[in-house]
Amino acid sequence: MRNGDKALLRLADGQARVSGLPYAGTSGICERFDLPVGAIVTLRQAAQNRVERLSPAEAIKAILSQTALQPWNERDIQAALDLAAGLAARVPVFRLSGRPDAGAVACLERSLPWSTP
Repeated sequence: MRNGDKALLRLADGQARVSGLPYAGTSGICERFDLPVGAIVTLRQAAQNRVERLSPAEAIKAILSQTALQPWNERDIQAALDLAAGLAARVPVFRLSGRPDAGAVACLERSLPWSTP
């Protein structure tokens, strides 16, 4: 499943879903998919690889920081807040802080709730 570096998150029938965007950005990658969301992971550069699960308030803030919306449109803002709160209530949200290397990926894989030791 690939779609450049952006995807469309939404709630459908009470379930968090992710889909590819209907256009390709600079990556030129544009594939159609529609899958359930198991977790949301935000990224931050750091000297050490570390994963932490965000609190509901932190999760909402992290989701909103990556949301495209028209800030002058009250309905957009309310819809974004509702979506962020709904996503944060349904799926775990993590912050992966670390270096851009395979060690960060391994750290994340070990930290996800469905991973095996």
